Amino acid sequence: MCLVLNLSSCTVGYKNDGKEVTWHTWNEGNGHNSRKVAADPNSFEALEDDYGRDAVHAFYEGDIIEGADGSSFKTLGNWYASDDKHVYISGNLIKGADASSFKVHRYRLGEDKNDFYNDTTRSQY
Repeated sequence: MCLVLNLSSCTVGYKNDGKEVTWHTWNEGNGHNSRKVAADPNSFEALEDDYGRDAVHAFYEGDIIEGADGSSFKTLGNWYASDDKHVYISGNLIKGADASSFKVHRYRLGEDKNDFYNDTTRSQY
């Protein structure tokens, strides 16, 4: 019984109780931490790879992703995500990447119709 209680208290990610959205983390040094996310609990959706979205904003690890459109935001896998106009990795904008043609090859490697991207850096092959 004690083991179950300890494991359940180590939840990492988003929680939405219908009144507020919170982001939860855990590490050995500080234990469990949580903070409020500036999201609308009525439209919030937790996504994979630590992303979330509501009707207006997109979030990475509880922080608003500046310039991202929540209504069109989606995850692409391996910590990549996009909206109708931009591509992101771990919440960071990949400048110049084409959202409509972007494909993920593996962790930290993606491609659009123009080039390859390693993390946020354009490879220019």
